[in-house]
Amino acid sequence: MRVSLAVRGVLIAVLGVAVAGCSCRNDTTFTPREQRVLENDHGQWLSMDVAPDGRLVVTYYDRSWGGIGFAKGTPKDSGEVFWDYEQVDGYPDDQGLNPGDRGLFTSVKVAPDGGVWASYYDNTNGSLRVAQRVGGLWQPEVADVGGGLDPDAGQWTSLALDTSDNPVVAHYDAGKGELRVARRAESGWSGESVFQGLPWDGVDATGTAVHRDASVGMYARLLIDGSTEYIAFYDAAQQSLNLLEGFPGAYTHTVVYNQGNVGLWPSLWTDGTDLLIAFQAADTQDLMLARRSGGGPFSVSVVDDGEYRGADTEVFLRDGQLSILYFDGYNNDMRLATETGSGWQVDAIAGDGIAVGYHNEVAYTHDRWWVASYDYTNRRIFAKPL
Repeated sequence: MRVSLAVRGVLIAVLGVAVAGCSCRNDTTFTPREQRVLENDHGQWLSMDVAPDGRLVVTYYDRSWGGIGFAKGTPKDSGEVFWDYEQVDGYPDDQGLNPGDRGLFTSVKVAPDGGVWASYYDNTNGSLRVAQRVGGLWQPEVADVGGGLDPDAGQWTSLALDTSDNPVVAHYDAGKGELRVARRAESGWSGESVFQGLPWDGVDATGTAVHRDASVGMYARLLIDGSTEYIAFYDAAQQSLNLLEGFPGAYTHTVVYNQGNVGLWPSLWTDGTDLLIAFQAADTQDLMLARRSGGGPFSVSVVDDGEYRGADTEVFLRDGQLSILYFDGYNNDMRLATETGSGWQVDAIAGDGIAVGYHNEVAYTHDRWWVASYDYTNRRIFAKPL
């Protein structure tokens, strides 16, 4: 394993890949089944979207096999979700050959016509892979290999669809410490470095000299609104939250916030005018929010300053109220912060008796908002309506 995260005593191996296939569409059709129980340890690095027919779709890392799995979920009025599972990539083939460890840092999107794309990290080969579901089968391919003497691209993948419903993936090139973007067209995949950072030299609180190598692109998060692309990411050397916005070949770079060690786990929301970025401050373990209206500057505020708060954010608008889903690492709970007229209302919405809230997702279907995460206690997908 190349990367690991420690979250309140839970050691999590973190790696991901991306895959792509042909342009065949309408691939979310399937025959619904009764509730199935998957015995594999599955659900880490969960990513979720909604199919045109209203079903939930998720990709996730299968820890039992070191592969990327896919599940289609039928929401029930009772609040249950009946899942049907598929293997995407990284599982042993019919001859028992294992292609390697694949599936960390997954990201999934469903096109309006039902085409499903998933991105993830190939830990064995250090590359970005992307797959499309075609006729009920998955067709994976290498999307980007990054650069440098020891290529290691494809971490922290974030996939979105452009105006032509072609997949675009922002990801971290650990080999060069750069932020990259891979795009798919009829001719195939192309990748480029879109931002390179600078090293940092200074002293710590005790006066000891400190050097940090240039490293930008971890926690990359991509949002495409019309023809405008937004990529929020963490600069590990400068310890700051950064934003690229614009379109290919013409990005504008903004240091959104650099007070302390900040910018982990960003998520984005925009209505075309206002732009919101929820994120975590690593040094204080607080949930933060950066807010911009029109072309003005960002204002930054603390949303939750409790113990070990703010990892894995999802910012969204719920019934007209700004809301942020995030992880409480002290209690191993899933929390929801809702903006009110006087500030923020913070509630634990899941975690009583189980450890959930890490690898969070949120989606709207069947007239309700649904949240999902990895259940560390039962080692499976957790999902419920708000």
